[in-house]
Amino acid sequence: MTARIAAVITCRDLGRTLLEALTSIERQSRPAAEIVIVDDGSSQIYTRQILAQLTAQGVCVVQAGGRGASAARNLGARLTSAEIIVWLDADDILEPTYFEKAGAALDADPGLDFVSCAIRAFGEAAYIWTPASPTLADVLSNGAWPHASTMMRRRLWEAVGGFDETLPLFELLDFWTAALAQGFRGVVLEEALLKYRIRARSRYHHMIQPSTYVSRLAHFYAKHRTAIAPHGLAIIVGKEAFFLSQRDYHETLEARAKALEAELAQLQSEIADVARQLESQGAPRVGRAELAGVQPISRQWGRDRGTAIDRHYIERFLQGHRADIRGHVLEVRQPMYVDRFGGNAVTARDVIDVDPTNPCATVVADLRHAAAIPSATYDCIILTQTLHEIDDMAAVLAECARMLRPGGVLLATVPSVSKVGNESGLDGDFWRLTEASARKLFAGAFPVDHFDVKAHGNVRACAAFLYGMSAEEISADELDYADSAFPLLIAIRAVKPNAPAPVRTVASGFSRTSSAAILCYHRVAALTPDSHALCTPPDEFRAHMACLARDFHPIGLEELVRAAASGRIPERA
Repeated sequence: MTARIAAVITCRDLGRTLLEALTSIERQSRPAAEIVIVDDGSSQIYTRQILAQLTAQGVCVVQAGGRGASAARNLGARLTSAEIIVWLDADDILEPTYFEKAGAALDADPGLDFVSCAIRAFGEAAYIWTPASPTLADVLSNGAWPHASTMMRRRLWEAVGGFDETLPLFELLDFWTAALAQGFRGVVLEEALLKYRIRARSRYHHMIQPSTYVSRLAHFYAKHRTAIAPHGLAIIVGKEAFFLSQRDYHETLEARAKALEAELAQLQSEIADVARQLESQGAPRVGRAELAGVQPISRQWGRDRGTAIDRHYIERFLQGHRADIRGHVLEVRQPMYVDRFGGNAVTARDVIDVDPTNPCATVVADLRHAAAIPSATYDCIILTQTLHEIDDMAAVLAECARMLRPGGVLLATVPSVSKVGNESGLDGDFWRLTEASARKLFAGAFPVDHFDVKAHGNVRACAAFLYGMSAEEISADELDYADSAFPLLIAIRAVKPNAPAPVRTVASGFSRTSSAAILCYHRVAALTPDSHALCTPPDEFRAHMACLARDFHPIGLEELVRAAASGRIPERA
């Protein structure tokens, strides 16, 4: 008798791929008797809309409450009754014959408990991986545990007690270690019947980070010590063989990368030669024909052709305000600009990211509510091309204002025109700003006289940027022309107000809360050596004066005395 199959799709914010996963189950040559979609607390609106549409169409969609993959899988299993269960992550795809071929193996051998298969990776990587038939030693030495969509008899899931819902990661390793230790038996089909999507910031990427990996494995070995101990020698030998194979593979990849880098350098040199020849003949690097279609010439913002046009404006903005990049500086994701423009004026730097797997991050926090960062920590925050990828921009700016020290500066840029971001994707790229919306937004976090907003770009720059042309492929005049009706990018410099000054006496017999700061310079000169650090270099002095002229009210000492006597000292004097 052919056993019935239950299919359980687990989904968390994967609405963009959910329908493809569901279709792959509905098109199986051996139909599923039951199909359940378990939503593990999706927050993305698009995903919630897709789930609502499926529910309206009669598809069984249930809520797991965001308690993790293990709880979602267990709930799906409990809500079905078929003798055979298959789980599918909502970003993966099953080949049409998977149920037929894996189910036939179980039907043919009543003593067989599970059937897995090779996987075909797609998305951000492409390869085929065929694990050996799993034994406990193999699973622990080379990570060859059966994948999440392995077909199994319900009795196996019940005997193991389901997936451990206390484990946010490594739940499959935990499950299959328990199953193999209890003597359950399975086979692996050599055909790649599961298409496994590789994507950045997946659960797997979090799992293999060194700190997470070591701590979770320590917990795992403590939990399964009794079952693992008899296989200790085989596991050590297997790990050594696995590490050697990985070393050889790594060396192969390094050699390939070196060869590709050399090829790339040669191609770039040839491109530069051709570009010079075109320029000498007055011909443009990009012809009209290349801009006639509906597809861009580059989907990478032109970075594969040279300098991205938005980066040209960002770097010019930061260059103009490099005097602000000083003291303790915070940047997002990587210290690219603080290292480039900060120089010796930077005394300390932090990199913030919500992703704990980012090796550059010194602070793991959400910019919407970064409570772990004390107030008045930073002299400068660099926030380039970030705000539009966060759903609550006002909360981010409020946190930035809180984290800045009095007199500290926020240097921010946001797109007015751009393709949707690769990393953030269709459901994580939220906003495009104009001058007006930027002013409205920043006025909620900074006094109106403490921030400047400037638009960069023009219709030519916008069109070139959307088509994927680089800054090198249009003229300097075309880049520099500013047309506020066609902004490509908005740049904002915001300053946190200084704290109210204490009452001071600035003239005999007169006191008031309004006050002035008096600047003293010993000498303006560039001397080497400057043993007592008494000299202010001319360039630094010039930057100071520009800052005073822009952000303060400079007055002379005699004028200050008169203003104090009359009780009318100008603000920020």
